[in-house]
Amino acid sequence: SDDSPPSTCCSPMAATSRRKIVDIDVRELVLIADALASTVATSFGPLPHEKLLVSNTRKVIISSSGAMILARLFTALFDRGVTLVATSNRHADELYKNGLHRDRFLPFIALLKTKCKMIEIAAGQDWRASVLAQIPAWYTPDDEVALAALESAFARLAGTVPVGTDIVRVAGREILFDKVAGDVARTDFASLCEAPLAARDYLAIAGRFAGLVLAGIPRLSDANEPAARRFMWLVDALYDRQRFLIASAADEIGGLYDGHQFAFEFDRTRSRLGEMTRRTAAGRPIDE
Repeated sequence: SDDSPPSTCCSPMAATSRRKIVDIDVRELVLIADALASTVATSFGPLPHEKLLVSNTRKVIISSSGAMILARLFTALFDRGVTLVATSNRHADELYKNGLHRDRFLPFIALLKTKCKMIEIAAGQDWRASVLAQIPAWYTPDDEVALAALESAFARLAGTVPVGTDIVRVAGREILFDKVAGDVARTDFASLCEAPLAARDYLAIAGRFAGLVLAGIPRLSDANEPAARRFMWLVDALYDRQRFLIASAADEIGGLYDGHQFAFEFDRTRSRLGEMTRRTAAGRPIDE
């Protein structure tokens, strides 16, 4: 489930008995959209109406070129009978608002409103906020007591949702999460920050999950510089997407990094971690 503000859905105008479903995050879609649009426009005739494209858009900020590429792709797909089902934190009229050359994007918004039915989902009780308000967001030291507290926090956030595994796929890579309940994942620092991941991988992770329960954050220094850099990317991705983080660490946020390479950059990471943990503890979204 998504605890974001009321959202808008684009639903198919007509249902069919047989559908092929493609589920893709819009951030991944931007990376392949230009080539895909060219392929659809030049290589395919009309596609059967049972084809269904599902795009998990959430809230995404894209460039002018990205906006134009997506417009071109979806226009080509609409022309060939593909049905779009998408979720968004903004009504179609608000897409790419105040963006550069937005006037070029407006015809696509008109097409989107013609092809899709807009359904606003009213906000209900924010149960996750009430749970987060009762859970500390930063546990130190990183010991068995902290580990047990993280397990308890994950269980409370999972509620009655079955716990299983999930894979986040980015540009051919697979990032495995062993414990996932809905849009909450329980993982550890080594799996996310000591693995050879890039900034775009953390963007995909933040796009998939509403929040992470993360164990085992060590003290960061020049000795583990690559992991420190990846942790900074992770925090930036979670913060920018307004995700929550509940973690256990070897030290308080202020003493987490004592290296030299990222001394300046990590000040922002400290600030963002502090804000995330304060807002999470209050049960409020990061951007409130």
